[in-house]
Amino acid sequence: MATVERLTRVAGLIGGMILALAAFAAPVHAASDGMLLAGTVRSQSGEMLEGVTVSVRADGSTITTSVFTDEQGNYYFPPISTKGKYRIWAQATGFATERAEVELAGAVLHQNFALKTVKDVVKQLTPQEFVTSLPADTPEHRKMKDVFYNNCTGCHPPSYPLQNRFDANGWEAIISVMSKLVNGSGNYAGIDAAPFPVMTYYKKELAQYLAEARGPGASTMQIKLRPRPTGDPARAVITEYAVPVPDADHFVTDNGYATNDGSDWSLGTPSKLNGVTGLHDAQSDFNGNIWFTNPEPSYERSLGMIDAKTGKLTTIMIPGGEGGRAAATHGLAIDQKGVLWFTVSPMASAEGAVGSLGSIDPNTMKFEVYPPPKGMSGVTGSVDVDLKGNIWGSGVDGALRFNPATHQYTEYKSRTLTGHGSARSYGIAADREGNGWWTEINIDIVGKSGTDPSESYEIRLPPRAALSERDLTA
Repeated sequence: MATVERLTRVAGLIGGMILALAAFAAPVHAASDGMLLAGTVRSQSGEMLEGVTVSVRADGSTITTSVFTDEQGNYYFPPISTKGKYRIWAQATGFATERAEVELAGAVLHQNFALKTVKDVVKQLTPQEFVTSLPADTPEHRKMKDVFYNNCTGCHPPSYPLQNRFDANGWEAIISVMSKLVNGSGNYAGIDAAPFPVMTYYKKELAQYLAEARGPGASTMQIKLRPRPTGDPARAVITEYAVPVPDADHFVTDNGYATNDGSDWSLGTPSKLNGVTGLHDAQSDFNGNIWFTNPEPSYERSLGMIDAKTGKLTTIMIPGGEGGRAAATHGLAIDQKGVLWFTVSPMASAEGAVGSLGSIDPNTMKFEVYPPPKGMSGVTGSVDVDLKGNIWGSGVDGALRFNPATHQYTEYKSRTLTGHGSARSYGIAADREGNGWWTEINIDIVGKSGTDPSESYEIRLPPRAALSERDLTA
């Protein structure tokens, strides 16, 4: 895979890895300046399999490249320039992962795979597939599926709890713990915290529903798998960069890296328990390197930068976190000059401090933090840049605009602050006219800035129709 007419790169996060997606617009062929690794993937019965994920990583490397098989079950990696030993594996939902070790020394190497079907596909399911597969065949099942969807899919992927099996007592115990999470953060608030009332009200019914679907007996789930990639989507190339676990001595790790980073689907959804946490927003800089934020407590990492060519990690520590820790970061965006902007947690040393905006120059690694003036709400989760160069951040109850030239903040308040939930702002986007748009995620409203800082507008979204709309009481 060498001839590339157009290359598009985006950055994203999964588990303990950063992903960069390179989408090829045309079929590609072996090049004279590298080695070609290719092959076919078929089922054990001989059927050629399209859309199977095939991944390769050199021994000692932190970079994994993945491609998909085409209509004939063939796969082709981009030209590989470095000779040596490589690990290669193929996987698809419903099949056991097949692995091989190869040594690249010549121009072309073929490695074929025959995948065996698995009896229990559950651990390989995505969060969406889990929710889709939960039963909704009776009024009670539809009601409990609504309760589960609305209360148990916000702070964590539902694939993590549902990959396990518990009886009704076990699920009830889990629901009791989950009902005491801090709303919006996913952290445990403590045994004395007031439980979330909806989860308490439906606890026994929900526990019984989950025990029927994911209990020790026969499951009521109707497994519904998403189709594998076909056509142009199956011609993408994905590059994954393994990221060392921060403060690795606090976790069980594999030489400083997560023991399960999500690259082997048969192991199920990874857990924060082994350090798969801390990576949030990702952004490519103008040099092609990938930056990411770190919202979890750490003594060493506020930001990270991965060299896209070598996979080397550069860690940036911004002081100000609790107990001498690094300041936590969350949102991340890049402006027209190549400067990266991010949200910074409140500085522990400043009394009454709120969340701030920070900036860093990828070329000099110099960073600055800009706290909002006293009396203004802090910058919280998300960041964006408008075409005029202003930086927008979601606020506690609205949005803030920051002018990098004057260092001045302008605050926009949401018009509606209460509803069937709190109106905490989260995601934000800026349009070409310099307006800010923010979501009030718990009350289905999108806020919009006005030309006057004292003025803002809102769009009320229609409520999501429940499966059990007629079965729910007030």
